Amino acid sequence: MFKTIAIINNSTVLSATDVSRMVTACNTQVARDVAPVWGRTALPVRLYSNVNSIPKDSAIIYIVNNADQAGALGYHTETWGGQVYGKVFAQTIMSYGLKPLFDGANITVASVLSHEVLELMFNPYVSLWADGPTIDTDKNEYAYEVCDPVEADVYTIMASNTKVSVSNFVYPEWFDIATPAGTRLDHLRKLTAPYTMTDYGYMVVRGNSGNETAIFGKKYPLALKKIHGYVQD
Repeated sequence: MFKTIAIINNSTVLSATDVSRMVTACNTQVARDVAPVWGRTALPVRLYSNVNSIPKDSAIIYIVNNADQAGALGYHTETWGGQVYGKVFAQTIMSYGLKPLFDGANITVASVLSHEVLELMFNPYVSLWADGPTIDTDKNEYAYEVCDPVEADVYTIMASNTKVSVSNFVYPEWFDIATPAGTRLDHLRKLTAPYTMTDYGYMVVRGNSGNETAIFGKKYPLALKKIHGYVQD
């Protein structure tokens, strides 16, 4: 298992200061908000100037300009050699009129980075599934992703006296169908039952035959639905 989440900024549309603030916000989120409720040791999120300086026991998230998968704002996966990595597409995100660090309740480059940091922590090899309620008689395994069900919801962390948006995330209780009513299921208290999602969230569900299906919140943009049957991000 890796011990660090390394960030490399290869984008030309973000300032070094903004990227540094994003990384600071991610560290605060992991240590203050995420690790305690999940009973995990906080993984450090560190900014590196080049890949040669990254420790070998690291996952890597590259911030680049343009998406290499249609409709994607970011994703995480692994190479055939087992290197866990993610990508965040800064220029693509900003082409939708979104901001680098903070824009009220809207997604930002920073919140997409936060999303990928958290999901690398909990499902680094995109291989973990949880048993949940059955859909269509045979689909009952849900991808173990902590941000997807609430992915459009953000909150604010201060970094160097600057507002930075980070992603909402679900709590461990979200993955337990026996969780009692009234239990807190996500950081922003948006959800009221396990295995539910917000209007702009989505979930990947797997059936007995191994087929995967993406299901979406009722307001999820049609343009972004096209990739989610194939890529867990």
